[in-house]
Amino acid sequence: MPLSEASKDSFASFIRDVFAESPEAMWYEKLPSEKELEGLFTAKLEGCKEGSVIDLIFRSGEELMCEVEIVRVNKEKAVVGIITRSDGMGTGISDVLLQSAEEKAKELDIKELIAEVKRSNKRAIEFFKRNGYIEIGKNAELATLAKKI
Repeated sequence: MPLSEASKDSFASFIRDVFAESPEAMWYEKLPSEKELEGLFTAKLEGCKEGSVIDLIFRSGEELMCEVEIVRVNKEKAVVGIITRSDGMGTGISDVLLQSAEEKAKELDIKELIAEVKRSNKRAIEFFKRNGYIEIGKNAELATLAKKI
């Protein structure tokens, strides 16, 4: 479902919980403040409205379990990111949500998706590889993976 079906509070709770579970999987160096989380949620919704962002969530009841975001970089390329609660890992939720987001990206004529993942996040690197992404670059901190869609 689209992010718009989540509340600011449920989104903020999701980010706080995932950060507490595995901070190494997050891009944030520190947990964003409540005001920063509110601003992030609002910016994502605005990006979705203008078509530069695809943001889908999977939730169980009121609790967000997984979020995938695709942000257009140019006409044919976009960056993809995914966040999953630890109790949602290994369930296939992330795979289904990523595939749904990729289909929406195709509808917008996006031809290539790029994921930048912290090298320490081996599980995420393997997730993207399992979903057809190929490692195209790496440095001491990041692995860059890409997929033609």
